[in-house]
Amino acid sequence: MSDSTVSTPRFLTVGQTAKLLGVSAMTIYRAVDDGAFPAIRTRGRIAIPAKAIDAMEEVAVSEMRVVDSNEFTLPMSNGVDAGGR
Repeated sequence: MSDSTVSTPRFLTVGQTAKLLGVSAMTIYRAVDDGAFPAIRTRGRIAIPAKAIDAMEEVAVSEMRVVDSNEFTLPMSNGVDAGGR
């Protein structure tokens, strides 16, 4: 298979993200609901951008430190996240 036919997914499911990070799916759902994990919600479905996971990994490795997923989300204002929830 050539490199042009192999592509990484743009989005991961909650289950895929949980498995990748070694946590439960419920942990990811809670973090997303708390605004502490980057995600896209469409009519109840949650998609995790693979680029967000890549960015967290890059910072952790390049800066040799523990990163918190909420560093990669917008701050909530009055309990409402940037998406208006």
